[in-house]
Amino acid sequence: MVLDLRSIQAKEGAELPFGYDLDLSGYDVFGENYYRAPVRVSGRVKNHTGIFRLELSVEAAVETGCARCGQPIRRRQLAEGSAFLVREIEDEESEGLLLIEGDSFDPDGFASDLLILSADISYLCREDCKGLCPVCGADLNGGECGCDRRVTDSRFDILRQLLDE
Repeated sequence: MVLDLRSIQAKEGAELPFGYDLDLSGYDVFGENYYRAPVRVSGRVKNHTGIFRLELSVEAAVETGCARCGQPIRRRQLAEGSAFLVREIEDEESEGLLLIEGDSFDPDGFASDLLILSADISYLCREDCKGLCPVCGADLNGGECGCDRRVTDSRFDILRQLLDE
């Protein structure tokens, strides 16, 4: 969506509110497609003495699998941010500044970056998820499977023999 800033350019304190759905189904986050449904982008651009300030909010439904047990989960993710819209950047200190050309601005890039940078690396179905048995692959959240899951490393066999003596 492209915002036309001409409507607020000459008016001190004028605001341009906006809201729309953004399709991020093609974006991979940490090797996975989290955003299968459109994300909601909303915000406003306000004219502060000729300087445009963007305030933006992005809300999405994250669809993924639990990092421990693989069960499908769906979480709500909310990301908020703000920046100043400028026509030129004079030095390398550009944090909080977004470059615009002409009298329009497309918030899609800022919105998607904001959302992706606020995403978790992994998601759990619940905090105390026990995961899968490394031997048989059973979901341990449903109960114990009965497998011997003690990990033994053959490099320590000689030390184990010393303990047995």
